[in-house]
Parts: sequence; C-alpha cells; structure tokens
Amino acid sequence: MADIISICDKLARAKDKQSGSRDTRKRLAVQQMYQSAGCAAVCERCSAPTAAGCGCQAGEAKDRHIPYRFCEDCAEEFVDYIERMQGRGDESLYWRDEAWMEVWATWINHRAALDRHFRSKGFARLLEELKTTPSD
Repeated sequence: MADIISICDKLARAKDKQSGSRDTRKRLAVQQMYQSAGCAAVCERCSAPTAAGCGCQAGEAKDRHIPYRFCEDCAEEFVDYIERMQGRGDESLYWRDEAWMEVWATWINHRAALDRHFRSKGFARLLEELKTTPSD
C-alpha cells in the first residue's frame, strides 16, 4: 500500500509545475523584449558602443532627425538610406545598392514591429500580470 500514489497529489504537483513554467516563460518574454530594445550605450542596429550613452550624441541625432540610437557609422548609413529614398544620396558609394536598401528597410520594419509589440495590449497585460505575480 505504501507504493500507491495519490492521483490528487500528482495532479496538484503537475498543476504547480505548469504554473511555474508559465510564469518563467512570461518573465523570459519580457526579458527578451527589453534586451531587444537595447541599452543606451550601444547602437540599436549593430550593438557597437555609442556616444549616446554619455548623452553627447542626443542633440546631433535630433538635428539629423534620427529616431534611433546609432553608432556613428550606422547613423551615417541611415542618413544616406533616407537620402536615397528621396532620390538623393552619395552615388560614389556603389555598394549601397538595392540589396543594401532592402537590408535597411527590413531592419526599420523589424524595429517598428518591436515598437508596436511594446505598445500592444497583450504586452501591457503581461507586464501587469508579472507585477502581481510573486517571483520565485
């Protein structure tokens, strides 16, 4: 008789394990989103160190209408991408061709999707649930 396992106890343990797993997945989802958003000291595109971490690039980025936190090289490429979209740009940089334009368009779409997800009702609900859920 000692070897008989209570089905109620087994179900309760399985439910506790599933609940803990769900909470862990929620925390990981939030962690991954914030890691995707990046740190103020690194470029949002290539992760190179930026001057923005110390606040000295912020004014320059606003002057050039750059909505992202870029290193100097990515900022220059972004400006050239925008110029090329408007029919201008430095034509001597022949490697910045249609494929290069597609890379930038894809990256911008990716960032826009991340921003929409950050502002979504589902993500807001997830954050609210994590505030009320005690951590392990």
